[in-house]
Amino acid sequence: MIKEDIYSNLAVISFAIDSFTWHSAEQFYQASKFTDEVIIMKIKECPNPFRCAALGQTRKFKIRDDWEDIKVSVMERAIRARFYQHHDLAEILKRSKGTLLIKRLRTISEVSDMIPTRVSMPLVKY
Repeated sequence: MIKEDIYSNLAVISFAIDSFTWHSAEQFYQASKFTDEVIIMKIKECPNPFRCAALGQTRKFKIRDDWEDIKVSVMERAIRARFYQHHDLAEILKRSKGTLLIKRLRTISEVSDMIPTRVSMPLVKY
């Protein structure tokens, strides 16, 4: 894994939230879209973050009504849990002083206008 991968929602770096160990932020994010246990279990059982993303695109199951309001905070919760539970990764993040993340965001922003210019990120423990 290259150092920049620790910032990716697709990176396979496990963390626990709500008494379940998720293999990636993407897996947690996609499962959080739904309230139907059938699709949530399919995503929980899926070992590949790219496949989890594909499963989350299904419209056979209704997406929760408040998804647009909570989706940023859902991903933030996953990423924060990852760094909180992996002190070695948190140290890399601290040492970068944001330079790797800023470089990564600039690269992404060249192909997408979907990155928010400012996101409030209060410290939350998991």
